[in-house]
Amino acid sequence: MKGALLSLVLVGMVLMGAGAGTWAYFSDTETSTGNYIAAGTLDLKLGDGASTWYDDPSIPSYTVTNVYPGWGDWLDFYAKNFGTIDGDLYMKVTYTESGGDNPEAEGSPDDAVLDDNLYVAVYVDGTLLDNQTLSWWASQGYYSLGSLTAGSMAHIKIEVYIPTTVGNEIQGDEVTIDVEFKLMQSGYSP
Repeated sequence: MKGALLSLVLVGMVLMGAGAGTWAYFSDTETSTGNYIAAGTLDLKLGDGASTWYDDPSIPSYTVTNVYPGWGDWLDFYAKNFGTIDGDLYMKVTYTESGGDNPEAEGSPDDAVLDDNLYVAVYVDGTLLDNQTLSWWASQGYYSLGSLTAGSMAHIKIEVYIPTTVGNEIQGDEVTIDVEFKLMQSGYSP
């Protein structure tokens, strides 16, 4: 019986050794460290194209009084993407109007029609995008001015004028105009 018990213990030890061998495996580990991800930026500024660039709220405003049929003027500036990713540039026009003092009868003292007689032509890099009335521009929402890649700038010229065919109906009228420029990540619109 002692021999049988010894045989049983020996067989158990052999089976344990064989079982332990089936749990052995090869391994190899590689580690990547110091990985870094940084978000890009969009940073729109308006300026003279050289050394003067403006950010909200320091962008200068434009004031003109005593306009008349045949009057015209223009604004000339640059929009630059100081960011690190490409963007699409948009312009949005909003305004308020007032009939002002009317030396000539217009039907109603509150009639304000300067917005329908003040034309705005927008050029980007010398290409005319559109030439429409102020009221038309305001109805467009965000209007695409084209792409503005990282580090690049666009030359924008805005011409405003009143045709000579306009009559007394604009006398005394006033408009206050806000123009918003928005730079969006390429492929997305506001």
